Amino acid sequence: MKLTRRQMSLVHLLQDGVRHSVFDIANKCFIGDPRSCIRDLRNAGIDVKDEWVKSSTGARYKLYWIERCGQK
Repeated sequence: MKLTRRQMSLVHLLQDGVRHSVFDIANKCFIGDPRSCIRDLRNAGIDVKDEWVKSSTGARYKLYWIERCGQK
């Protein structure tokens, strides 16, 4: 399957070894709704990982990443 330029940009960001919030992704990849792009990547068979975290104020949000071979 061929990915769009926006999807490829997101894949490269998520493979950098850092976990990213929706806010980070939107700012770094200029994607208005990163969650829909993540959904599309998952539907294309790309294993995008996520986890819930709690901020210092108690708010919860998700971090996203793609594990590379040998990375955990």
